[in-house]
Amino acid sequence: MAYVANLPVEVILLICADLPNSDIKSLRLTCTRISHIAQLRLTRVFLSADPTNIRVFRAIADHERYRKQIKEIVYDDARLTYWRMSSRTGFEKPRWEETVAMSTEGCPDWFAKVCHQNIAHLAIRKGQDIDLPHHIMRANQVNAQLPLGICWQYYKNLVQQQHEVLISKQHEEAFLYGLTRFPSLTRVTITPATHGWLFAPLYETPMIRAFPYGLNYPIPHGWPGGGGMLSLWEDESEHYKNRWHGFRMVTRVLAQEASHRVTELLIDVNGLPTGLNCSMFYTPSEEYNNLVTILSRPGFRRLDLPLSVGGQEGPDYDWIVFRARYLSEMLSEAEELEHFSLFTTLGMDSGHSLDSVVPGGGGSMAHFIPLQKVFPVSDWDNLRHFQLSRFMVTQSDLMGLLTAISPTIQTVSLNFLTFLDNGGNYHSLLNEIQDTLKWHEREPAFRPNLIIGVDVDPPYIGKGIWVEKEIHKFLYEGGRNPFLADCPNRIEAGMGMQRDTFDIAHERPYLPSASLPSPSIHVPPKDMYMLE
Repeated sequence: MAYVANLPVEVILLICADLPNSDIKSLRLTCTRISHIAQLRLTRVFLSADPTNIRVFRAIADHERYRKQIKEIVYDDARLTYWRMSSRTGFEKPRWEETVAMSTEGCPDWFAKVCHQNIAHLAIRKGQDIDLPHHIMRANQVNAQLPLGICWQYYKNLVQQQHEVLISKQHEEAFLYGLTRFPSLTRVTITPATHGWLFAPLYETPMIRAFPYGLNYPIPHGWPGGGGMLSLWEDESEHYKNRWHGFRMVTRVLAQEASHRVTELLIDVNGLPTGLNCSMFYTPSEEYNNLVTILSRPGFRRLDLPLSVGGQEGPDYDWIVFRARYLSEMLSEAEELEHFSLFTTLGMDSGHSLDSVVPGGGGSMAHFIPLQKVFPVSDWDNLRHFQLSRFMVTQSDLMGLLTAISPTIQTVSLNFLTFLDNGGNYHSLLNEIQDTLKWHEREPAFRPNLIIGVDVDPPYIGKGIWVEKEIHKFLYEGGRNPFLADCPNRIEAGMGMQRDTFDIAHERPYLPSASLPSPSIHVPPKDMYMLE
């Protein structure tokens, strides 16, 4: 190490540029000179109802050097839950039932079942991939899994600590403190997907990094998921609404505190079949009004909005959230918006049906909702990125939106869309974009980048096929349409990339399953869109 310490400062900085923060931390402990040169790259901090996350959050907020680097707060809204407890929200002190069935592994039966399912899901998510380094790392943790009795005791302690934080509101106090201590803060992300899957978290928060090696536990996915009729937000109890506790707390504080510089609000489910209960946008509510206040602030420029829409297609609701004016009026408040994304659970809910009357159609035209009545793109003069995922469309209406969109647009992402009966398809949409919008006639620097995502077959949480390079070649370089003419919503084999939003290392060219080697694992469960 003496040789490394004697290297020029520029060389040490080049070495650090290729190291993760965890390795830089170890390097800084070697000697005084290295500790002064090798600085951590801290631009985001994590917060949740967990004492470890709160302690690290406050330590960074109190550090005169690191606090000035923080640009983003990621709030983990995936709370750990009990199987049997007195409160569905976790705010009341759980009272364990002595009669709960215990397994021979020293933990309740339900806990053992979930942990065994976690291991099975690792193989399912790996699919037909060869053994890559990240697969081997997870396999090593599987082999080193702690006895489930120990996992259970550790998990119970975590939930008890979480309960104490929720009662004392330490997490809310810390968030408010961070708003005053991070002068470069511009983004707040709220997510229920932090824990990802076993041994593969989406974010390695201080809480998760502190887990003992090989810890197996029920992976929390935060907000309610799956199908079923959603009641109107105004009719729900506080217990139910507090299942979105982190979202409610963060948006309330951001709305009430006018001195912060937050201009980006990302509500990120990362492809999970969940989101905000969409009915909170049917009539004004505290949560709705808080969002309006945040979006109307000068300089607000980004909103990522996931909505859970289970049951909205039924006759009792008929998509009232999107047909009412409140969602559009809220979005209109963000006059300086540059980046907008909407994601719904359409097609991910069990029993979902749009009553298609055309063979191969996406659904009845009775479900049609004019896009520009929901998304005021003509009011967003600075819009650069627009993403629409899992929404009902017709090609003509979608073309109308793309025609009205600001010429400042740089990226358009249209993912997992449902084309209603006789309402077009991806193949003809690309042809019409090329012939009508004539983006290819713009200067290269002003040509929008179009991205389209479609589901893998069978559908699987987080996985999809994204087409970008081939669309660019088709629109601007004379390439061929990547969607099949006879199956116009399917991608031609060999085009597009299959990715997993929960595993950045999972990326491979799309090929039909018939051309791949037979998998050596069991097939996925029937409906992998449903949360446990």
